[in-house]
Amino acid sequence: MRGDVTDNGAADEVFIAVDEGAEIGCRALLFVRSDEGTSAASLDVEDTDLGLGLPALAGLRQIDGGGGSDVIVNMAAGASTLFAGVFVFADGGLEQVRIEGSQPPVENLFAHGGGVAQLSAAGCAADAAVLISTAVAEGRRYRVDRHTYEFDGGVLTRIPALDATEWRRLERIPRSFPEFAGPPFSNCPDA
Repeated sequence: MRGDVTDNGAADEVFIAVDEGAEIGCRALLFVRSDEGTSAASLDVEDTDLGLGLPALAGLRQIDGGGGSDVIVNMAAGASTLFAGVFVFADGGLEQVRIEGSQPPVENLFAHGGGVAQLSAAGCAADAAVLISTAVAEGRRYRVDRHTYEFDGGVLTRIPALDATEWRRLERIPRSFPEFAGPPFSNCPDA
């Protein structure tokens, strides 16, 4: 995949390398190669499952509101949900965006997808804010909970005053809430 991650005006090469026989922390690496050099970030921890074609690049979008493109990587999978990490280029290297209050086993990951009973999504809101949303079936409608986060350095901090809950029929959710209309962060601008 190519895009200007380093914000130097030139397209960088973005790729993942996997070596299941390597030490923990080195089995899966995200690389960004630019004219200035190569930066890497680990994509695995002790319990990372490297099966099912994961980790896999999911896209490049402008999520944090500044600099180059941010890298979206699908890193884990549940029965019907994928979990993506977001990586930004800061201080000359790649850093994974952290989510305040995030807990293992999906620490600092954004759930997306789901099944009939529950859907999860992540996307952009105004002013470089991030939405983390769920839609849970309640009878014939879904309760959609949207939580807004803002960047504080490399950490997303929740803004409870902007939390919102609405109810919709399933078919109206993607039209009403753009974060549900495609892959994670697909409603965010291109960098």
